[in-house]
Amino acid sequence: TGLFPHRYPRLGGVIRAVRLMADSKEAMATATEMATQIGKDTTLGHARATLDLMTKCLDEAAVAKTQDAPEVPPLKTQIARVGPIVAAKQEVHDSSVAPVNGKMTVEHLRGPVTHRMLTARRRAEDIEAWGGPEARALEARLLYVEEMAAAKIACREGMKHKVDPMMTSLGLRAVVQTEHMPRLSRGKKAGVADSPEYADLSKRMKWATGMANSKDEMDLVMAAVCDAETDLADVQRALKNLNIAVKNAKGVRLEATPQFGKCKARRDEVEGIYRLKHAVHVAAQGGDPQDSSAHLRGPVQAEL
Repeated sequence: TGLFPHRYPRLGGVIRAVRLMADSKEAMATATEMATQIGKDTTLGHARATLDLMTKCLDEAAVAKTQDAPEVPPLKTQIARVGPIVAAKQEVHDSSVAPVNGKMTVEHLRGPVTHRMLTARRRAEDIEAWGGPEARALEARLLYVEEMAAAKIACREGMKHKVDPMMTSLGLRAVVQTEHMPRLSRGKKAGVADSPEYADLSKRMKWATGMANSKDEMDLVMAAVCDAETDLADVQRALKNLNIAVKNAKGVRLEATPQFGKCKARRDEVEGIYRLKHAVHVAAQGGDPQDSSAHLRGPVQAEL
């Protein structure tokens, strides 16, 4: 045997061929046995790997000249069975990871997007391939897409609630807190913060909040005491606050409200008080010792 195979090269080739045939038959038998375990709960990755292994064994059978071996028919039967399972699971997977976004309409989400997923599920169920992590992912995706559509509708419904400049700040805040915020929160969780419905409702909520803040601000600055007894610095501060309140009210379109008219009138009143007090303050600084007595008794005293 120490001289083998150099001494008997032809016999060595035959032995190698026999071993190759044996290896091929064993590989086909093993792959076939593995394939019998493939079912609806098998992961896509494992099912595909098993299918690839069986296909490889079948290809190698031609090289090993075992294509007529009794192990081939069972192998082909399993390939024919597992192939559709892999295809169905792949379709389920692909439909569960297809991109969706808030810019899609409700009709598109509930139409083509949902239809694709339901079709993939039905095909998998028809060949008993519905199961495993791919099925769970698709079920979760179906719920997610439906919640996206429902959240977009909720944002759309939120626009129907009245928001008007004539409403009180309390009424405006009630709409924001009970109608706008919950719907926007739902939309954000559902992944439709990029949708036009979300943007419209968010804009409406900002306007309502801005009006409520402006109304409260006007009430606050108008309540500040400002009369003849008030110091000039306090009058100046009150006037500044009133000017800001008027500007903010214009920014949220409150010009037509009675409250804006009152605030603007109060601003004008305080501005008059400020001008008078400021004039007195400036005049009180007059009386330069270098001025003549005639100037002091004339223009300076007249200004005072």
